[in-house]
Amino acid sequence: MKVIVRVSQGLANRMFQVAFALGISDKYNVKIDYIRKKKFAHEDIDMFKVFKNLHIEEATSYEIRELCGEDTFFNKILRRFPFISKSVIYPFDVPYIAERLQWKRDVYLIGTFQSEQFFYGIKNKIKKIFEFPQLEDDINIAFGNALSKENSVAIHVRKGQDYMKDILQNTCDVMYYEKSIQYIREHVEAPRFYVFTDNKEWVKDNLKGFKYEIIDWNPTAGPKNYLDMQLMSLAKHNIIANSTYSWWSAWLNNNKDKIVVAPLHWYNPKMKNLQNLGIVPQNWIKL
Repeated sequence: MKVIVRVSQGLANRMFQVAFALGISDKYNVKIDYIRKKKFAHEDIDMFKVFKNLHIEEATSYEIRELCGEDTFFNKILRRFPFISKSVIYPFDVPYIAERLQWKRDVYLIGTFQSEQFFYGIKNKIKKIFEFPQLEDDINIAFGNALSKENSVAIHVRKGQDYMKDILQNTCDVMYYEKSIQYIREHVEAPRFYVFTDNKEWVKDNLKGFKYEIIDWNPTAGPKNYLDMQLMSLAKHNIIANSTYSWWSAWLNNNKDKIVVAPLHWYNPKMKNLQNLGIVPQNWIKL
């Protein structure tokens, strides 16, 4: 049985898609369709160059066309109706449902797979695969060492234009960060807060009443846009945004005593059908 998983968008989304593909590779002949076309600047990164332990076979163009045809507008519409389409395309997304991971014919899967449940059985393998390269820049080496020697807390604030749209509106407001910081203060002795963000002005205007440092020297696009994820993973604790980028930084944090605070609402709370999707692991604190 052949399964091809589409791998696209930014680094963190690609990590979920690859982790899912590896998670079902013991049952199926799994390959990936690694989309190299970039729509946004933050997608300009090759995960194979970042993660040297990542080895997964890419499907040939013939295998891809055989299952889903050309990537045309008409075929994209047909993919949402696999039972009337000659191509076998499954618009596949969270939540995790074990029964949906069974196919009786070759399939091409499109989805985000944003839950550790999709690869829970191989967690240690995934952590090994997604080991970051050694830091090279002096500033990052020094900062990484400092993070390991103090009760460091990485705070991720995602407030770019893409987070002002309907699906992400009314999420991770000031109250969320205030409650998260208070929770950390109650459970961590002498915490040191470091903020990673795509909107420094929002942070300066809204995060008040506590001491923090904004970390802003690494690129947010291009081949090294993984560096902030790597640095956040080196902190002792994490306060994440509703962002797959900070999700992976917290999940890859190897501190056995880490506290991870995550938003109760990953998507706009007004969209009831998008709640309780299993994105946040059970042992994380949801506020």
